[in-house]
Amino acid sequence: MSVSPLSSQDRSLLHKLVWAVVLKLMVLTLLWWLFIDGQKVAVDDGGMAAQMLHQRAAPAQGDSLSKE
Repeated sequence: MSVSPLSSQDRSLLHKLVWAVVLKLMVLTLLWWLFIDGQKVAVDDGGMAAQMLHQRAAPAQGDSLSKE
């Protein structure tokens, strides 16, 4: 089983694809750095715990506590 070498057209396409991926990664990194990096979200521990406990204690829709 032999692998044929890339034609000049295939190499050109590969070159363009590599540059497109590199450019997209650079843009995504720039956007992350500008808008996401450094953002902090304050979480109220007590409020979050109460909300999670309330969701677990409540029956799911369609569930019935009494069996008639």
